[in-house]
Amino acid sequence: MMRSLYAGVSGLRNHQTRMDVIGNNIANVNTVGFKGSRVTFQDVLSQSMKGASAGNGTRGGTNPMQVGLGMGVASIDTLFTDGSFQPTGKPTDLSIQGSGFFILTDGMNQMYTRAGNFDFDNEGNYLVPGTGYKVAGWVADDSGVVNANGPVTGIKIPVGVTMAAKVSTQTTSAGNLSADDPVGTIVQAPTELYDSLGIAHKMNTTYYKIDNTTWLSKTTVADGAITADTQWQQISFNTNGSFKEAVTINPPTTTATTLNIPNLKMDATPNAVHTANHTVFDADGTPHAISMTFTTNAAGNGWTYKISESGVKNPTVVEGTMDWDSASGSYVQTPHTTPVVPFSSPIAVKAGETTYSFTFTPNAPGTAFNASLSQQTYHTNAVTTGLTLPALQMDSDLASSQTTPEVTVVDADGNVNTFSITFTQNGTGWDYNYTINGTATATMGSVTWDTATSTYAGLPTTVSVGTPPIAYALATTNPVAPASNPTTSLSTTSSQATLDNFDITPTTGATPMSIKANLNSITSYAGESTVQVEKDGYGAGTLDSKYIDTTGVIVGNFTNGQSKVLGQVALATFNNPSGLNKVGDNLFGKSVNSGEAKVGTSGSGGRGTFNPGNLEMSNVDLAQEFSNMIITQRGFQANSKIITTTDQMLEELANLKR
Repeated sequence: MMRSLYAGVSGLRNHQTRMDVIGNNIANVNTVGFKGSRVTFQDVLSQSMKGASAGNGTRGGTNPMQVGLGMGVASIDTLFTDGSFQPTGKPTDLSIQGSGFFILTDGMNQMYTRAGNFDFDNEGNYLVPGTGYKVAGWVADDSGVVNANGPVTGIKIPVGVTMAAKVSTQTTSAGNLSADDPVGTIVQAPTELYDSLGIAHKMNTTYYKIDNTTWLSKTTVADGAITADTQWQQISFNTNGSFKEAVTINPPTTTATTLNIPNLKMDATPNAVHTANHTVFDADGTPHAISMTFTTNAAGNGWTYKISESGVKNPTVVEGTMDWDSASGSYVQTPHTTPVVPFSSPIAVKAGETTYSFTFTPNAPGTAFNASLSQQTYHTNAVTTGLTLPALQMDSDLASSQTTPEVTVVDADGNVNTFSITFTQNGTGWDYNYTINGTATATMGSVTWDTATSTYAGLPTTVSVGTPPIAYALATTNPVAPASNPTTSLSTTSSQATLDNFDITPTTGATPMSIKANLNSITSYAGESTVQVEKDGYGAGTLDSKYIDTTGVIVGNFTNGQSKVLGQVALATFNNPSGLNKVGDNLFGKSVNSGEAKVGTSGSGGRGTFNPGNLEMSNVDLAQEFSNMIITQRGFQANSKIITTTDQMLEELANLKR
């Protein structure tokens, strides 16, 4: 009978333990990061009244007869399910969605928590305000790089952190240069560059449209603290408006005031309209797009002309009429008097602050219009560097000659020259001379065939072409012995001009700068011109504010408009988080059954992710706890009945002796 009494006592005691756990859960229903617990019961040792017996041939087996001696607590488990997330709006608050614990340190020991109510103290320590424990992670180096493989330490971001200046090394132009804009349109794109001391220098890039698919850009830096040359670039676009190429160009150092129109030949087709454009540079190096328009009258025997500066709102316009006088072989003013007065040349037109004279070289009218201005004065992107005679094979017939096909030779200033070589049999070898821009030279020398070396001897190594003459390398490849079927061709070797760096020397004591321009993102479509120039580099700055992103990275915003990584919060996971010890203050400590902490960044190794500006609330479910409370109360009440009933039975037993 005493067994039932002690069984009831164990039931009362252990249900009271369960009630204590339920009470603690309910008490912490609003505790940040709290993880509720549960109690599971188990029976205890049973007393055997009779053992089990096996069956035999005549009788079956019997089961054991056992009387239980009560119940006990099997375990008190911590439940690590996620709690709900409460937005706080405080950027230093963090919560973890998924597995993982914040790591807290006092410099010697590490503790773990799910409560992310953190803040910065007066020294810049990221910590728990109520306990002073520092949040552990990694502090970034001066360049903003976090070494997440290194040991974790308390995160400290001192007040007044500064960011060093970064010198500008590159500009990137992006946007559109309108294909609708007329020739001569000017577009401005200002920006700032920073030297090694963080001093800003104003840079301006001006874009000039010189034809339908080509723009010039002029880059200057001049703010009183800079010594720099003006840099010019030529930007070319494909016919579909996409970027083609860009090269550095060299505009003339002196202003040309006379523009020649060679071989002027008007179109005699009635009502024909022709335009010739050219870019000129004034004394300040500013380009001006000059446009000339010729229109044939309805009879096809006279023309009107107009010369103006394109892209200027109120350009200076020179206009007039003219016709062809066959007797004098010249263009004359219309109307004209007798005797005929030739068309006056040159004609003056003002572009910017410079007056340009147009000189005409007349040629009889015809159906083919020819009124182009002289060659551009800045170099193109295909500078001729060499001439090659591939598979050279001379004609062995006496008194015969052969001429290479004409090639174009372009010098570094963009001057275009035509060139060919003529070889003439002289009985023992071949004399050669050049034809440059349609004019043949006298014999320049002679060559012979060397059978021992299978080469032509006497060929020059350089060829001078142009005015002033430019020397180009001349080479032969795969020479072939003379034959009656000669092969004599000529090809040119060109080099692509590159986009040179823009060199700047600050007078502030900063180191010299070399700026590389990236123009690949510019387009030329119809619509508005939107081109802008962005740059790298920035001035020095002081930490203005900071925030934490979803990976736990602490980012600082500085007064120079830049952002930099300052550190990163670490997360720890355990093989058995239920084995952690609760040590108070929302903290857990590792135990021999929790395993070692596995430290890393959020989102890796099964670790959860951060929710900045949120706190994880308690995971206690009040409805479940109240239900458990009722069940526990009924269990306690039932066990108390066991005790009172057993007591009554003992009392009846004692009354038997009366």
